[in-house]
Amino acid sequence: MEIERKFLVKGLPLSKLEGRDFSPIEQYYLKNSTGVRIRREGKKYTLTIKGEGLRERTEVEKEISEKEFEELIALCDRGLKKRRYYLGRWEIDVFEGNLEGLILAEIELSKKDEPLPDFPFPEVNLIEVTDNPEYLNENLSRGNFPRREL
Repeated sequence: MEIERKFLVKGLPLSKLEGRDFSPIEQYYLKNSTGVRIRREGKKYTLTIKGEGLRERTEVEKEISEKEFEELIALCDRGLKKRRYYLGRWEIDVFEGNLEGLILAEIELSKKDEPLPDFPFPEVNLIEVTDNPEYLNENLSRGNFPRREL
């Protein structure tokens, strides 16, 4: 079971992330499916199936080979690219391409009522979007996200 909260990050200059380690991520979603994605993160390839839900959901992840990843791309109809920065328990995703300008922060929790640890940049504005399905990566991969928030 995955318990996750997600936040729109406003007011974070990208210069604050310069020089920090990040992972380039590409993820693609299988045609005619919900919750099934493949991901390339550096040299690691995974197939993930996510259950329904926003805050809590079942997640099954399996490592796959690069060859399997390349074969599965042919079965996908949408995707996205982002840079993921790992800052303590927080993950900050800076989106690329048609999602450029979007920055989201995520944190996985061990229980629903666990208090959030301090965000590494207290001066920025975090807007919780956990319960807004428009901010699911699968929906963002369609390229239409609520720019009104940026």
